[in-house]
Amino acid sequence: MLRLLLANLTAFPSDIGYFKSWAHIIADVGPQDFYGTPGLHDYAPGYMWTLWLFGELDRVLHFSTGQFDYLLKLPSILADLGSAIVLYLILAGRTVARPYGAAALYLLLPPVLLIGAVWGQVDSILAFFILLTIYFLDREQPVAAALAYTVGFLVKPQAIAALPFFVFWVVRDQRPAWRDVRGRLRLPLPPRLWLVMIGVSLAATLLIAFPFFPSPFVWRPLVDVAQQIRHGAASIKLTNAFAYNFWELLGPGVKGLCDVSTCRDPTTGAVSVGPEFLGLTPYVWGLLLFAFSVAAIIVLLRHARGAGFLALGTSLSFLAFFTFMTRMHERYLFPFFLAFLVACVMLRSRALWGLFVVLTTVHFLNLYYVYTLPSETDLHVQRIHAWLGDDDALGTGVSTSRFLAFLVVGSFVALLGITYRLTRRVPAGAAGRA
Repeated sequence: MLRLLLANLTAFPSDIGYFKSWAHIIADVGPQDFYGTPGLHDYAPGYMWTLWLFGELDRVLHFSTGQFDYLLKLPSILADLGSAIVLYLILAGRTVARPYGAAALYLLLPPVLLIGAVWGQVDSILAFFILLTIYFLDREQPVAAALAYTVGFLVKPQAIAALPFFVFWVVRDQRPAWRDVRGRLRLPLPPRLWLVMIGVSLAATLLIAFPFFPSPFVWRPLVDVAQQIRHGAASIKLTNAFAYNFWELLGPGVKGLCDVSTCRDPTTGAVSVGPEFLGLTPYVWGLLLFAFSVAAIIVLLRHARGAGFLALGTSLSFLAFFTFMTRMHERYLFPFFLAFLVACVMLRSRALWGLFVVLTTVHFLNLYYVYTLPSETDLHVQRIHAWLGDDDALGTGVSTSRFLAFLVVGSFVALLGITYRLTRRVPAGAAGRA
């Protein structure tokens, strides 16, 4: 009921405008011609199915502008409710868990309320599928986990952040030893299971992509959807897009902000227009820092077991992705919180809870600042917005955004240290048995 009331507030104009335009285009020209029409089409086909349905409904029911805006917020609201149910299922029956309290906390978190029911964005859907992947992995159902992850990836390709950690977890748990009892080498996963997981993922991708990229050749839709995802990522021609992360911390000199027409012109090539360092662009440095961070996460959790550590590794992967990768929007930290909440509840660490509060507050302020950039949004409070955009906060010479970015980067470093202590404190498998 709270979400249905909040959905009456103004959506973020540009995002909801794109969604409405895409829905109408798909309904008018059909999904097979959608990506060939002029304009920006930087989303993968997963969410386009929903917009296709809404476009067809509008052709029949002729919604008003307000009604259509409201309708576009419903998928995120349903995803929030679905996430609360899956969160409860993960925690129920474990002695350390408080499933109802955790579900209620997630549903009432200010960033969760803002990004879906108010803003109208769909990051809640990605968070739901990531949590569903954790749910299936915790129950040793890797095929179902692969299917859930694939659907989430085709909705929001930012799911790629968790893929290395998920692969590590499956490989280790399915075949923990590299030699059999006779000392013979064996594969880390049974070949049949590898083939089934890959086959399920490819089949789901083909099913979702085929209406948008029809072809008599079965591999062609897979190639086309990969090219579309790459094109969507390359459409962001800047190092940082309002995200309070490592690149914001370094200051305006590396943001690489550009004119809107330049940012969205696919003919201008690859991104990261910030200055090079040691001969490498910010884009390359971001990839290297993210890869190093994921490697550190895997090393720290290489012997850990249980849903708590699985959720912790997943959330840390998203935090590392947001912190160090370029082309980050403020919203890309959102999937971190649902998995991190599972880790906080199951691992019972005050330090984790403290950083949960810090990062939730910073993320809400980051979202609020961008959401209220258009002054016509209902929640725009000039004094708060001006403080968030202040380049000399409290006369310190440091901008508010750089201070908040410092909290994010510092939190990630602190979480690596906390993870190290937790893996030494908790015997392997203890969280899972609990």
